[in-house]
Amino acid sequence: MDAVETTEVLALLRQISAQLEALPKAIAVAQHRGAALTRTDRQALERLLAAISEAIGNAPFTARSIVDDATSDGALGVALELAVGAMPANTRKLGKLLARADGFAVDGFTVRCEAKHKDGLLWRVARV
Repeated sequence: MDAVETTEVLALLRQISAQLEALPKAIAVAQHRGAALTRTDRQALERLLAAISEAIGNAPFTARSIVDDATSDGALGVALELAVGAMPANTRKLGKLLARADGFAVDGFTVRCEAKHKDGLLWRVARV
């Protein structure tokens, strides 16, 4: 092996070593994230995220604004009722569901917390 090949092999070994060092953290994050959504959460979110997207597109919203909009939007109201219980819906319960779902892809949609707002957290639903 000449000096050039040795240098290339050492560089490759350093890359592999760095990736192996990062692996335990990546596994821990994946295990934590995978456990965050239960089957019940996923089922609730499948219909809810689609209904939110249909009602407001990808505009930012608060849990309170969705609860308020659900009173005049039949599909959103039904999805919200199935997700968090009888109407009028519990805003706090909706907020906790959205927080658990933050960043997960569910049935072609994802929800992300974008910012804090005077009325609560601002969320956005997007297609993935």
